[in-house]
Amino acid sequence: MGWERSQPAQQPGAVSRRHDTGQPRRRSRFQTFSPLMEVLAVSTSFGNVRRMAPMRAGARTMTALVLVTLFLLALPYVQAAEPIVIRMYSGFEASETIIDDYLRLYEKLHPGVKIEDLGSEWDVNKLTTLFVAGNAPDIIQHSTGYVQQLYREGFLAPVPAQLASRISEKFYPVLVRSVSVGGTLAGVPTENMVTGLWFNKTVLDEAGIASLPPTLADLERTGAKLARFDPDGRLDRPALVEHGEWWSFNHFGWATFKALGGEIMDEKGKLALDGQPFRDLLAMVPRWIGPKGFMAQGWNQLERFFKGDIALGFGYLWWAGIIRTSYKGDYLKNFGVGLYPKGPGGYGALHYAHAYGVNKNSKHLDEVWRLLEWLALEPVEGVTPLGHALSTKSLPVNRDDFQSRYYDTYRPWSAGFIANLQYAWTDSQFEVYDAVDFATAMWKVRDGTASPAQAIAEAVQKVQNKLSELQRAKKSP
Repeated sequence: MGWERSQPAQQPGAVSRRHDTGQPRRRSRFQTFSPLMEVLAVSTSFGNVRRMAPMRAGARTMTALVLVTLFLLALPYVQAAEPIVIRMYSGFEASETIIDDYLRLYEKLHPGVKIEDLGSEWDVNKLTTLFVAGNAPDIIQHSTGYVQQLYREGFLAPVPAQLASRISEKFYPVLVRSVSVGGTLAGVPTENMVTGLWFNKTVLDEAGIASLPPTLADLERTGAKLARFDPDGRLDRPALVEHGEWWSFNHFGWATFKALGGEIMDEKGKLALDGQPFRDLLAMVPRWIGPKGFMAQGWNQLERFFKGDIALGFGYLWWAGIIRTSYKGDYLKNFGVGLYPKGPGGYGALHYAHAYGVNKNSKHLDEVWRLLEWLALEPVEGVTPLGHALSTKSLPVNRDDFQSRYYDTYRPWSAGFIANLQYAWTDSQFEVYDAVDFATAMWKVRDGTASPAQAIAEAVQKVQNKLSELQRAKKSP
C-alpha cells in the first residue's frame, strides 16, 4: 500500500500515564543521511581541528568550501526532521478528555508526529468554505451523509484498500454502508446510534404484560391496555412516548415505514414512496397520537418515562445517562431495551452515525491514515482508543470493543440497541433522506389539515424536488 500499520505497545495502567513505551523510534530522513552527518561531525569537531596539521591558505579555503557544500546538501534533511503536524476535528469537546489522552499517547509512540485537536465543527457552510479555499484540516469529523457529500465533490481521499478491508471485517455492517459511496469507503465511522424500544419492567409487570409486543398490531393492543384516561377522556398516562420533535418523530416514521415494508426507491431506481406502506403508516400512527390514542409526545412526557411512570419509549442509547440520574430505583434491573415491533416488512429501525473524512490534499496522507487506523483498530489494554472514547455516549463502532470493561455500565441496554442494528436503515444510504418528511405527514393527518392522499402527495413532491436538485448538481460542471 505504501504505508504500514504501526503496532502500539501495550501500556500498563491508565491511558493518560506518560512513560517510555520501549517502541523502536522511527528513522527519519535525517537519520538516513548518517554517512554525510558523520563526515560533517568528524570534519568540524573541535578535537579533530586541534589535531589537524597546519594547512596552506588555499587548502584551508578548499576545505571550507567542501564543508559549506556538505552543509548545504544536508540542509533539506535537517529541515525534514521537523515534526509532522496533523490538524484534525476529533469530534470531541474539550471536556471529553479521553480522546486527548490517546492523542498524546500516539505522539509519544511516534515522536515525529504532533496532533492538533480542533475539537468539533458542525457548520457545513464553514467546513465547505475551508475545503474550497484549500484551508481545511487534515481530518474532519461530521455526519456520514456530509462526509459522503464531500467525497462525491472530490474533497476527500478514499480509505486505502487495506484499511477499508480491516474496517469491513471489524465494524458493524450498517456502519460500513453508512459511509460508502459506490462501493468505496469514504471515511472512518466514529459514532454509532440506532433507534430502539425502551421499556420499564415494573410498569409492564403491574399491567400483567410479560413481554414486549412482537408486532405493530400487538403494540396497538398493548398500548390500549396500558393507557390511562382521566374522567374527561383525556390521556392521563400514555403507554408509549417519544420526543415529539420533527427529527425524532421522523425517525419514528422511518422505523415504522420500514417495518410496514416500505421502500423509498424501487429496484429500478424509481421513486416508490407513495405505495401501500405509506398509506398504512398514515392510517395507523395518527390514530396512535390522536385524542383517543395511547402515545404521547414531548419532553414532559419523556421525563415521566425516565422517572419510571410510563411503560414504553421510542428512543436512543443516550437516554441512559438521563434514566440513571432520574430514576430512584435499580435502573438496570427495571429498564430494558428491545426490538421495535415488526410488521409485514420485518423489524424496523433508523441508524445514524458520524465519520472521519481525510482531506485529499493533506501533505501527510500516510501518517493521517496510520493515525486513524490506530485510533479505530489497534487495542490498548483491551479496547481501541476510539472505542474507549465513545463508551460514554455511543455504541462502539468496532465490534470487539463491546467486550471491554468500559461498556459494562450500560451493557444490557447497549446489547438491546445492537440487536436493532441488523434491521436498521442508515440515513446516509438515501441521498434524499433529508427530503423524506414522514413527521409532517403524520401530524397533518392527525390534525385533520390534510387527508392521507394529500399528505402523501406533498411528501412525494418534496422528494421529487430533491431528486431534481441532485440531477441538476450532477450535470453542472
